[in-house]
Amino acid sequence: KSFLTNDYNIIMIDGPWGSGKTYLLNEFINLKENENIEFYYVSLHGLKNIDEINTRIYNISNPDIKITNVISSVINPFEKQKNTKEILSFSLKNKKYKPDKIVILDDFERYYNSDYDAFLSYLNTLIANGCKIILVANLLDFGSSEIYQFDKYKEKLLDRLYKAELFDSDVINKKFGKYYIYLTPTIIHRVKNNY
Repeated sequence: KSFLTNDYNIIMIDGPWGSGKTYLLNEFINLKENENIEFYYVSLHGLKNIDEINTRIYNISNPDIKITNVISSVINPFEKQKNTKEILSFSLKNKKYKPDKIVILDDFERYYNSDYDAFLSYLNTLIANGCKIILVANLLDFGSSEIYQFDKYKEKLLDRLYKAELFDSDVINKKFGKYYIYLTPTIIHRVKNNY
């Protein structure tokens, strides 16, 4: 919740599939105190460049406008244009917005473009348009060259990286209650994948 009010603009939640990352975000989105915040969820699965991401965000933020072409990333996806001519002639305005939108970019490991310079530039454009960004990823699914590129850029890209784990000893503790003290590390290791 502090993400809404602190100075962080981009955070990442990293964890293996099934660790509850997207579930956690859906629970957060549905909190009553978040009613005044606009959330935009985009899966990066299959997207090849920032223009495709921008088009997806534009379609979500403007559901009444039917766009079939790819929308350039220089176009503000939150600006309410009335027709295609206005969209194509639109340029970014130099005004500072108060963050009131959260863009969730899920499946970062499935994004098929490793041009982090362009990606970082696009994220900065979203921030300038009043957005905070949550990247959701399974970094274990990155190949060695992708990890090398990501490690090179993550200091510029992220304000914070949070790890989601499949195993939480608190869950085991709750399930076994007072018998938890009898569990050896070997037993915990064998049962943890089932929790």
